[in-house]
Amino acid sequence: LAVDAPRRRLFDDSRPGWVLLDADLLAIKNPDALLDLLSVPSEKDMYAVSNFRLKKGRFDDLEKGGNFNAGMMVVPSPSSKDGAALQALVDGAREEDTEELLLNKLFSGTARARCGALPRQYNVPKRVMHHAPALWCELVTRREIVFLHFMGAKPWMTDGAQRAGADWEAERPSYRALEGVWWKVRRGEVR
Repeated sequence: LAVDAPRRRLFDDSRPGWVLLDADLLAIKNPDALLDLLSVPSEKDMYAVSNFRLKKGRFDDLEKGGNFNAGMMVVPSPSSKDGAALQALVDGAREEDTEELLLNKLFSGTARARCGALPRQYNVPKRVMHHAPALWCELVTRREIVFLHFMGAKPWMTDGAQRAGADWEAERPSYRALEGVWWKVRRGEVR
């Protein structure tokens, strides 16, 4: 099962709220505004950004039942009930199921109303650059991107077979250019 240990226990936590950030996110702008969601009362149990749809070249509408991307989530008040329900989904999952699929199942149907939509700039997949160039240009020109998400092949993957297994379009020049930015940040050349 492709569910990592921290996500299996996301809601089974006695701490106050938390923000989850995938390791393959690159912070472009200060994300401190997300912390405000932890300090003010909310009717939502979880916040995330809708998935980007390649074929449609746009983000889904979470408020209308679209799925969310689990690479960046805010949970103001973790619930052990949600933790138990997620663990049950994990226990019954198939090998090919991902944590994102299971989390979307957890917040599906009537539970979707418990999930608040965050603005798209908090989780912009690298694929937007190639599959929705006008949207990418808008996000970059307006300096809106807070987190750039390296879904699929990661910048630190150097083995070609590993990259190909993680991403059907891993070697696109536009993605390689974004990975070059990631490496410059990693080396401290860009702040």
